[in-house]
Amino acid sequence: MNNELIEWHRRAPELGPEMVIFSGGTAFNETARVLKTLTQHSTHLLTPFDSGGSSAALRVAFDMPAVGDLRSRLMALADESLVGHQQVVKLFKTRVPKEIEPAAMALLLRGLTQGKDRLLTAIEPPIHDIVQSLLTRFFEAAPPDFDYRGASLGNLVLTGAYLAHHHRMDPTAALFSRLVKTAGTARLIVDSDLHLGAVLTNGEVVLGQHRMTGKETAALKHPIKELFINRGLNVESRTEVGIKRRIRQMILESRLVVYAQGSFYTSLLANLLPSGVGEAIASHTTAPKVWIPNLGDDPEQLGMSLEDAFDALIQTVRQDAPDARASDCVSHVLLDNQTLYRGGIPKTRFAQLGIEVTEAKLTADQPERFCPERLSAALLELAVMSEQSPLRG
Repeated sequence: MNNELIEWHRRAPELGPEMVIFSGGTAFNETARVLKTLTQHSTHLLTPFDSGGSSAALRVAFDMPAVGDLRSRLMALADESLVGHQQVVKLFKTRVPKEIEPAAMALLLRGLTQGKDRLLTAIEPPIHDIVQSLLTRFFEAAPPDFDYRGASLGNLVLTGAYLAHHHRMDPTAALFSRLVKTAGTARLIVDSDLHLGAVLTNGEVVLGQHRMTGKETAALKHPIKELFINRGLNVESRTEVGIKRRIRQMILESRLVVYAQGSFYTSLLANLLPSGVGEAIASHTTAPKVWIPNLGDDPEQLGMSLEDAFDALIQTVRQDAPDARASDCVSHVLLDNQTLYRGGIPKTRFAQLGIEVTEAKLTADQPERFCPERLSAALLELAVMSEQSPLRG
């Protein structure tokens, strides 16, 4: 680790390199909290396809993309050091207890609706007025039977902003970013009310992200063979959706493209399914494209070796860029030197494909958990390296 490089960027994160990070869920959040202290120019592209958790109730009520991962990453990028700003962050991080009594729920909702709850009154104007107006917008539109148990107040504010911005997620995320003063950018890869579908190796079709992760339902018994975008959760109805020009520009202007750790299919590969993503990645020849394989067992990677996962990643990018070389899709694989990866590391094949393997100590005291400081430092070094020397053609 280049300590001098790290310290220089810690003193001037506003001068840090641009990075685009394909990431969903919470697996990268702790690293995002550290990375923002080294560069304020990280862009996090997240999936809108989640169909479980508290986001599910919002999706059903408002026919909208999932906002939970977006809100979670925006909070990871928030500046919590500003005086008076902690109260805003606290409100957006608060969840309604799942076991809350009806009387307590009524009291909480009344306080939020009238702007009298302590979480709101602690926020100074004019931010208080903005947050209050967004919550009011949400409560006015919410169905009478909406289930608030387990709901994130930050998700409710996001949804209020989404409704106020005529069902457009990009200006919604931009407003939320200003409210929490993010040191970085987080956006949904596409602004669409769509879902994930998967074909398993036994021919079974599974619809819905929440049925693939092994968190809300039983883990899959057969490996995933194919992942696709679907209309709805009840009937297989495949569809395509493309990224906006601005998302493409974010990819092309980055100094580092990162395939982050996390649920392999529903958080990472799902991000690469919209048309335009693979083409933008493969045509971006001046930035390293680094894959960070998972350390532990991922229920979505049933029986997959490291090489199997690599092949699935390359295949997904090539759906949109069929003529791309493997090294156009992934140029670097970042591995922890203390982890035994399933099936071993195919170093000979990676070398033949022109893919560089970097092994470093990326964990701390807990095995199978990345150390945010070490992983952030490794990514920073790769980004700075790309600025200082040309990549292979």
